[in-house]
Amino acid sequence: MQVEGTLKAIVFRNAQNGYTVLKIALDNSKNLATLTGIFPELTGGEKISAQGEWLNHPRFGKQFAVTSHEIKIPDSNNALIHYLTSKKFPGIGPKTATALVEKFGNDLANVIENNPEQLRGVARGFSEKNIIKFISAWFLAKEECEFFLALYEFDIKGKTAEDIIKKYGKAIPLILKENPYFFCHSQFQISFFQIDPIALKKGFNHYAKERVSAAIIASLYLSTQNGHVYVPETELFEKTFSTLNFLTTDEDAYCAILESYNQLCKSQEIILENGNCFLPKLYHAEKYIAQFIKERICRPENTLHKDVLKELDNFESRQGFAFDKKQREGILSALQNKFSILTGGPGTGKTTILRGLLYLAEQSQEHVILAAPTGRAAKRMKEVCQKEAYTIHRLLSLDPVSGTFVKNKDNPILASFLIVDEFSMVDTELCASLFEAIPWNCRVLIVGDADQLPSVGPGNILKELLACKEIPSVKLERIFRQVGENDIAEKADEINHGVLKQPIDGRNFHFCPYQTEEEGLQILYNLILHEIPKKLKLDLCRDLQILVPMRKGPFGTITLNPKIRELINQTQQGIDLGGTHWRLGDRVMQLENNYDKNIFNGDIGFISAAFKESKTLHVDFDERTLPFNAEDISELTLAYASTIHKSQGSEYPAVIIILDSSHYRMLRRNLLYTAVTRAKGHVWILAAPGALDTSLRNQKDKHRYTNLSQNISEV
Repeated sequence: MQVEGTLKAIVFRNAQNGYTVLKIALDNSKNLATLTGIFPELTGGEKISAQGEWLNHPRFGKQFAVTSHEIKIPDSNNALIHYLTSKKFPGIGPKTATALVEKFGNDLANVIENNPEQLRGVARGFSEKNIIKFISAWFLAKEECEFFLALYEFDIKGKTAEDIIKKYGKAIPLILKENPYFFCHSQFQISFFQIDPIALKKGFNHYAKERVSAAIIASLYLSTQNGHVYVPETELFEKTFSTLNFLTTDEDAYCAILESYNQLCKSQEIILENGNCFLPKLYHAEKYIAQFIKERICRPENTLHKDVLKELDNFESRQGFAFDKKQREGILSALQNKFSILTGGPGTGKTTILRGLLYLAEQSQEHVILAAPTGRAAKRMKEVCQKEAYTIHRLLSLDPVSGTFVKNKDNPILASFLIVDEFSMVDTELCASLFEAIPWNCRVLIVGDADQLPSVGPGNILKELLACKEIPSVKLERIFRQVGENDIAEKADEINHGVLKQPIDGRNFHFCPYQTEEEGLQILYNLILHEIPKKLKLDLCRDLQILVPMRKGPFGTITLNPKIRELINQTQQGIDLGGTHWRLGDRVMQLENNYDKNIFNGDIGFISAAFKESKTLHVDFDERTLPFNAEDISELTLAYASTIHKSQGSEYPAVIIILDSSHYRMLRRNLLYTAVTRAKGHVWILAAPGALDTSLRNQKDKHRYTNLSQNISEV
């Protein structure tokens, strides 16, 4: 079915993917129609011809779902004037636009494109210079629309399409015709699986070198998404056969892959070392980390002045306790070495050691900087150490335009002692960027818990460093707990060893088994509505966190978040934005790094205001309030329930962990351990039959290909 009409209003537009809800005045009718679909940035007055079908939305009524469309020049005088006075044509005001339309009417496009000399003298002030500017803007607007539609054929849309148009402009049609896979290699990293089926439909050869090269890079890139820094050569070939959907017995396929692979190695788009294949960025990052560490651990230990030991005794006297032998060893190691590691689980005294180190640094007037990978981890570090702590991104000061860090080897951070907490979360690229910005005279202490989940990005930095016996490291194992105190640290240690002692229930650690999905939900609701409020005085919206292994499934975040919100936040004050009804007080999570706003993936905020007229939300992130509108609302999601991976670096007064049979492939010991150690007050584990035992038994962490420890030993 086809509809045509003139654009009257943009109701909603997601700038990231181009999804738009708009209203048009239908031709030969006084009625307005609502259209939904993927569109470029549109201007009032433009004529839209769209193919699709009428649907009935349960909430918003009759809508026309667009499958394809064409943007045309307006054909009515009023619409054309509206179009000409838009931001697409700077310098054209209502008077000039009216004069142009009255003079040429629907023939205006023909005049501009074929007889531009007729534009002279049409309006006062419409000089030769302004005419040239107007003609240039006209052709640019026409081209941009054509480019957008060409990219849309390959499912490239929204902000990505706009950025590609800005960068490549007139070259786009030629690129799409000769090598659409180019965009898989470019900075935009369009998915091979998005481009490939469309390119094949358009007649692209299955064995074409452009296709095969893109598949090799895509296979290598997908491996980095699973945490690998490199992939063995033979494994990369296997993955590429699968990506291309070739049989491994196909000799032509093997020859095509080998030829493209050799060319990629020759051009250094793939770096081959000892039979292992790296993306250049990760190869150089891992090498730099190894070089940085080796240079520091090769230096002799600093000799401690006796006054330092005396000050350490003074600190113990002031605090009314004495460090045990291992804790003192950790402090002295951090003071004596240019690079050292401190690890340990909850309750082992890492925080107390940091306070002691800060006291000693203050006495010797050292410039100490504290940092952590996430905003929540940095905030917690600041709270326990009573000193400002930075996220690594904020410390390195990322330039949102270039996407590079301002702080680097030529412009290092100003510190004589850097302490970085939650280091298990730091991936290879971020680690290299951090180390590059550390001056030579600065000591470095990295702190973390190696038994937690590894970083989301490539590498397994903390475990790799601990595997290097040359690096000074101290592991704290003794849990400091008095009778009657919080038993979460003790239970976490038992989980780490694969056995929960009977009785499982404790003072702060609670186990709630369930048999069916319905019973599990009933227990969850009862905890939220009755048991937790009875036991604890807390704000359920801010202080309670539900943690699950996955987003999907009956106990995934997608299903749970709306249900939990109905229990915790029942206000109807709010607005509809981006297909979601947002309520005042909603707990939300940032889903991606936004360098303009200086907020990052995993940051938690709370909706503090909603403005219906401007379609804007205000969200409080710790001490800052940030606006969100139709363009960036897709960066937010409800966060009453969160995945365990997203919770790393955070602590909550109360935590409910759900282990369901639908999570089976994710149930691992380090996942459970990470979840339990997020709780500082109370933790409840809701488990389907066998789910807890599976989590305790399964300590097979997914192996990650990385050469960091080997590189350190070899440097």
